[in-house]
Amino acid sequence: SVIVVCKGLGLIIESQDLFAQTFKLYGLTFVSGFFAMRLIPKIGLQIDQRLDSIDAKVERVAKEGQNLVAYQKLLSVCQVALAKDAPMSDVDDALGLLRKGLQPYWRDRTLNIYYGRLLRQKGDLRGAIVVLREYVDRMLRGVDRGKLPPEESTAVSVAYYNIACYHSLLMKGAPSEPHEQERLRKETKDALTASYAFDAGIAGEWKTDEDFDPFREVEKDFSLGT
Repeated sequence: SVIVVCKGLGLIIESQDLFAQTFKLYGLTFVSGFFAMRLIPKIGLQIDQRLDSIDAKVERVAKEGQNLVAYQKLLSVCQVALAKDAPMSDVDDALGLLRKGLQPYWRDRTLNIYYGRLLRQKGDLRGAIVVLREYVDRMLRGVDRGKLPPEESTAVSVAYYNIACYHSLLMKGAPSEPHEQERLRKETKDALTASYAFDAGIAGEWKTDEDFDPFREVEKDFSLGT
């Protein structure tokens, strides 16, 4: 509009026919105003949409920051509770926070493994097995097991390895129950085999892991990959 007005004024000053040039100026100004009235709302709408997009991005970043802080807090509390000679009160505090705050991180390998280890610290091996089985179920639900990304395949292998470990430790506490011993032995073998299927290197650690001493005492000929 400014360009049109300036151009029109120049024409008026240079022209001898003042009426004709003035009429042209008004016409051009009217046309410019007409298009401006149609364009300005669209421009305003685009600006509003961009501002809404910026607000959404800021809100998303802020929420991600809050989630990261919460995750780091859970991680730190678990690490403190799992430290050597940590008091049982630290273990209880960590388990309480995990029960309340684990849901956003259901697929997180570290926190779920820590959850199992903390339950082991409390002497609840069966509870630790349940936690890890639920974690494996979530990781494998609705996916092609042969197409898991390497990091997820490793996470599942670690979970199965710990499940086998906890079954082996339970064998130590049931020496006079033949049927239970046999069940625990089979569960240990099955979990190790599953761990091997997802990551052979992790499962192979059972040969030197002292937690598998009860299993090795009764399973002399067991080997993975055969």
